[in-house]
Amino acid sequence: MTTKKRQRAARKGEAACSPKRPYESKRGARGHVWKRDEDGTLDIFAYNPSEYCNGPLCVKCGYGFCHHCQTGPQVSCTANIPLSVNKKG
Repeated sequence: MTTKKRQRAARKGEAACSPKRPYESKRGARGHVWKRDEDGTLDIFAYNPSEYCNGPLCVKCGYGFCHHCQTGPQVSCTANIPLSVNKKG
């Protein structure tokens, strides 16, 4: 976010948004669909294997990685099933 955009946001009383993480883009996600919070933001604590590591978790294949230790996913999504919004059954 540029300085001018931050200043405009501050004048309007809005919070300055943080830049997107590389793995949030379609290209950087490598086919993964990351778990989201109730408000639609990326759940950065979905993958939590230890006390100090946390990161996103793929809802399709279950892959997760620590965003402190890695800049993005090391493997592509292995799930061949498209994520369906309307699940029946």
